Amino acid sequence: MARSLYVWACAAALLAAAPAGRLRAQASQNFDPGGTTLSPYSSFGFGDPIEPLNARLWSMGGLRYGVVSRHGVNRANPASYADLVLTAVDVAGYFRGTRLESANQGLHARTGGYQLLAVGLPATSRLALSFGAAPATAVGYQVRGAGLLDDAGTLVRYTTRATGAGGLTELYAGAATNFLRRRLAVGANVSYYFGSIIQNWQTSLENQAGTLSILERNTRLSGAQITLGATFTDTLAPGWLGRAGLVARLPFKMVPTEL
Repeated sequence: MARSLYVWACAAALLAAAPAGRLRAQASQNFDPGGTTLSPYSSFGFGDPIEPLNARLWSMGGLRYGVVSRHGVNRANPASYADLVLTAVDVAGYFRGTRLESANQGLHARTGGYQLLAVGLPATSRLALSFGAAPATAVGYQVRGAGLLDDAGTLVRYTTRATGAGGLTELYAGAATNFLRRRLAVGANVSYYFGSIIQNWQTSLENQAGTLSILERNTRLSGAQITLGATFTDTLAPGWLGRAGLVARLPFKMVPTEL
């Protein structure tokens, strides 16, 4: 499991290695403009999630579960595949700009890249298939910290550095069908997640050669998940249609392997 690390965690490792005596620490954190690709918050869990949305869904503010299309793939709700009438291929990318601030520093972090590749196939009048690949999460941060240790009246300056990179990729395959004269549609996706997350923490003392402590974790993760979806469409009034969507994700477990 990926874990976040704060400056105090690095300081704790340094305190454990310091000589006996009364120690007090004061610390500060800074973002490294050259290394922060996402944000320090991507150190939590499996990283920052990347939404599985195409341009059409983003243009509607991220609306997804009740949206269907005859010419596009909405893999957020697998039941939407049942409305496909033509083979569809969706390719999407993203760009994200974030303002990061600490107590004494601020900077803009920018990142972007490939977001999804999805293919939808209307196999018969009652059955549609879809498959594709997309990044699911992303980890990318570099944070530097500095502080002073009071070792029995002697102030010792230390620095810390925490970095992380990696993320998870999703491969999926799904199917959907319709009932009640196409008013009710149900579908399911089977997703396989895999990837690795590398995290590194370093602590060093001023005027001391080398690094006092180094901790690196390289975790490979994999797991499968099933997503169920349904949509219901009916006429509310002449010229007006109402549609509701429902999605349920079954519990699943990621399997970590420490490298």
